[in-house]
Amino acid sequence: MKKLINIEIIGLVLILICACRNNQLKLNGKSLVKDLLIQNTMNNDSLRNDSTSTTNNKNQETLINGRKIIDLKRWLEEPTPDELSWLKHNIYPLKTYDPNSISEEDLKILKKLIGNSRVVALGETTHGSSEIFKMKHRIIKYLMENDGFDIFSIEANMPESYKLNEYLIEGKGNPIDLIKGMYFWTWRTQEILDMVEWMRKYNKSDDKIHFTGFDMQFYFGAIQELSEAFKINSVIQDEITELKTTLDEFNNERKNNPQAVISQENKKKIDNQLNRLRDYISKSEYPVFKKSWLSQNIRIVEESLDIASRDKYMADNLLWIKSQNPDSKIITWAHNYHIKKTGNSMGRYLSDSLKNNYFTIGFTFNKGIYTAVGDKGLTSYQAQESYLGTYEYVFNAIKEPIFLLDLREAKKQNLISNKWLLGQLSFRSVGAKKINTEFYDTDLTADFDLIIFISESTNSKLLE
Repeated sequence: MKKLINIEIIGLVLILICACRNNQLKLNGKSLVKDLLIQNTMNNDSLRNDSTSTTNNKNQETLINGRKIIDLKRWLEEPTPDELSWLKHNIYPLKTYDPNSISEEDLKILKKLIGNSRVVALGETTHGSSEIFKMKHRIIKYLMENDGFDIFSIEANMPESYKLNEYLIEGKGNPIDLIKGMYFWTWRTQEILDMVEWMRKYNKSDDKIHFTGFDMQFYFGAIQELSEAFKINSVIQDEITELKTTLDEFNNERKNNPQAVISQENKKKIDNQLNRLRDYISKSEYPVFKKSWLSQNIRIVEESLDIASRDKYMADNLLWIKSQNPDSKIITWAHNYHIKKTGNSMGRYLSDSLKNNYFTIGFTFNKGIYTAVGDKGLTSYQAQESYLGTYEYVFNAIKEPIFLLDLREAKKQNLISNKWLLGQLSFRSVGAKKINTEFYDTDLTADFDLIIFISESTNSKLLE
């Protein structure tokens, strides 16, 4: 049996929802949308035949544009005392985000929660939150000192990231210059430098941390690696020079048109050049690992021509790192969007491949500022504060400044008091650019294994 809600009422409801979600429409502190929904769902006379709303006869669930009214109430009602009590009793409070903190008692739960997973992904809800960067540094420090993790891999171009490893292991180069050499301003921060310097200090002991990256948006470092490997062979040098010329032509075209697709003629030309380089590598006297590394740089060149498949390629590159270091445990650093286990993200590909060996920790905050590129250029911007209908709004309601929540356990419990967590709400997601609407619908329990909440963010500190 179908029941339909009058289209005018639907329009009014949706308008009111938008207003309420931004805390704009309340009467005596109560949401008018909530009252409207209750009134209309109790009054069957208001239900008419219309294609935008249906009632499931078995469960008597009224749908508006495919969303159950019971789900809509999640967006419109303040969290109940029972819901807040459940959250309060299921979090693990964290004392600080400061990586220099002496006490690690609050982090010990991580070893139990991570279990035997050998790849742990640390996300971030923006690329410019100082507190999230510091918290990740603190976790990395703890896991590397206490749980055998020895490879760090960041969302930065692969060959350029490996240059930093030479600093960590041998002390070669200037860390600031090497960080800047990874292209993205997002990592050109004091927080990243502090972490790199800690890794260098740690590496003076017998244990070693290796610094790697898995991104593939630029071919420059890969061309340099290939050129250095065959610098005494003029024939191969000519081949590499010709390859770079073709790549530069397409790169200039893409600067003017980011949606540009390489021509079939140039694609065929590049493929032939790369295949000849593969043949040179195969016939060289380099050891197996060096040959594999040079071949991987050819893959970076190929991948850089197809940015649309970036997440798939980043997953492939991380799996290559893992294949070269089968006994190692890896910590990855990337945006929440890339590490999550859903959609066409890197994390989805890694989860499909590694199964339980892939473990994700998402990060978010309630309010504050962050570094981004926007109307004022590269600087700090005010974050959109969380509102009713966002996960962060509920997280903030228990007044715990920093905590960790096990989302897997929440799914296992499946209680009335945690139903709000098990469906879709809005969640902050900001990349490198400042945007006006920072919250998007998602199912947090499908995206991540754990979530870390920090009440307030300040901007990451850019290096001069």
